[in-house]
Amino acid sequence: MAAAPGTGRLLPGAAERPTAGTGRISVRLDRRAAGARLNACCQEAGCRIAGRKEGKPQPGGVPRPFTLREKRLP
Repeated sequence: MAAAPGTGRLLPGAAERPTAGTGRISVRLDRRAAGARLNACCQEAGCRIAGRKEGKPQPGGVPRPFTLREKRLP
C-alpha cells in the first residue's frame, strides 16, 4: 500500500515535534532500506545514516533490512 504523495516529507517533522519536548538531543527514525524516495526525503530533511539493521521482523511478513536515520534537534 502506497502512502499519499508528500507523506515522506512530513514524517521527519512529525517525529521531531514530540521528541523535542522531551529534552532529547536527537531523533532516530528507521526506514526500509529499499525505500529510495523516503530515504531521499529524510536526507533532504537533515537526517544522517546512523546504521543499518538486517532482517527486522515485520508484522505478518518476512523480515526486511532497515536503514536507521538520525537527526540532531535544535
